[in-house]
Amino acid sequence: MEFDASRNRTLTAEPFAAHSTKAHLSALADTLEKAGMRARIIDRSTGPDVMRCWNPQVMCTSLEVTCQQHPERDELAFFMGGEVLAAADRPEDAAAILTERLQGCGP
Repeated sequence: MEFDASRNRTLTAEPFAAHSTKAHLSALADTLEKAGMRARIIDRSTGPDVMRCWNPQVMCTSLEVTCQQHPERDELAFFMGGEVLAAADRPEDAAAILTERLQGCGP
């Protein structure tokens, strides 16, 4: 932590972490878009940032992904429900898993 004398307050890592998770979700969304999937980050005032992704070629449910601190490691990771998809610095790995699941739904 550092002290911001101009505002007379201590800065924390929380604002950076929130920005960082959204940046990681944006990178994952870009990777999914390149694979033909669709992804949108849902604006929420509380809780972790959530991204909804779906396959526009078939009618099926969408999947929701979050980027949060890994409970056992000192790193951010992509989660779907309670399942860890990949480390947040590997959006291509998470995109491969999501694309496979999204292509598997439907007729």
